[in-house]
Order: sequence, then structure tokens, then C-alpha cells
Amino acid sequence: MTGTTEAIALTKNSDPSIVFSTPLFSPRGNQIAYVSVQGPAGEGAKTTSRVWIDEDGQAREVYSTDERIRLLGWAKNDGLILESSKDPVPANVGEIMLIRLSGPGEPKTVATLKNAYSDSAALSLDGGTVTFTARQDNKDDIFTVPTGGGPQKKITSNNDPRIYMGSLVWSPDEKYIFFDKQQRVNTISMFENF
Repeated sequence: MTGTTEAIALTKNSDPSIVFSTPLFSPRGNQIAYVSVQGPAGEGAKTTSRVWIDEDGQAREVYSTDERIRLLGWAKNDGLILESSKDPVPANVGEIMLIRLSGPGEPKTVATLKNAYSDSAALSLDGGTVTFTARQDNKDDIFTVPTGGGPQKKITSNNDPRIYMGSLVWSPDEKYIFFDKQQRVNTISMFENF
């Protein structure tokens, strides 16, 4: 058989309570970031989430928390952007922290997203802006926030509490944000000039 490849493990794991996910190449292609989640080790123990960066086959832990996290991508001018939530259920609405990890030292919270859907955040390809869905005044709307810090900007004006928005994704040229809009039927829509 020709054209076969052999998988090479980046992680050395024999513990069934640890799950790895979200591998992301750095913009320069010299690093891979990923998340590990280790289940509780006993009664009263908490789940531990960790962010790792692998460079040249050497993995180092760069962040650890007992909150649920999800990598969004590499930040503008290097570093990582992730979302962190105390709520263990991804579909719930709550407070989401956007955290920037850049180099050694403490992580920096760049924004607090109120009433946001966990796992709704999407990072622009240049790493400079996050878009997310939040439920405010009993209605879904889409917002943006810069990863370098700054005010949130509401980019939709939904007046119908029966409409739900999600599955946000940036176009490759970053001129458009695509999203799904659910009411009685599900559609894919887009908007520009935001």
C-alpha cells in the first residue's frame, strides 16, 4: 500500500482520566497549543484543565485552572486567547472570561462577556477580535471585542426573543462574520460593514 502515514503521538498519556483536545498551530508554525482535561481524582476533587505548548517535541504547561476552558486561537502579536467559564455545561448562558496567555507570567483577562453562550466565541484570523453571542434582555445578539482590551460592540439588533444565533465564524478576509439563525427553521446568514 502506498501513501500511508504513521501517527506520531505528541502527548505521552496512559491515564484514561485525561482527555486532550483543540490542537492549534501557531501562526509561525513552530508551536502547537492544546488543552488537557483531567477528571476528578476522588470525591470532592475538581476537574483540572491545562493549556500546553509543544515546540520541537517538548511540551510545557502554560496554564492550569479548575474552570472549563476552550482555546480560541493565537492572539495578534503572539500568545493564545482562550475562554474560561465556571459553568461546566457548554450550552449555558453565563459569564465568560477571555484570557490572553503571552509568555511566562500571569494570564491576563482581556474581557468579561456577560450572559454569553459558552463555546460561542470565535477569534478573527488575525487574532485581534473575538465575536460572541450573548442573551441580553431575553434576546440573542452578536458582539465583538478586541483581544487587546477595549469596549464590546453590539453588531446585531435582534428584537425577537424566539430567534437564537450561534455557530459564529469569520471569513478568510475578515470582512464577514457568518452565523446560524434559528427560529422555526434554521438558516445560514452573514453581515458585512460591521
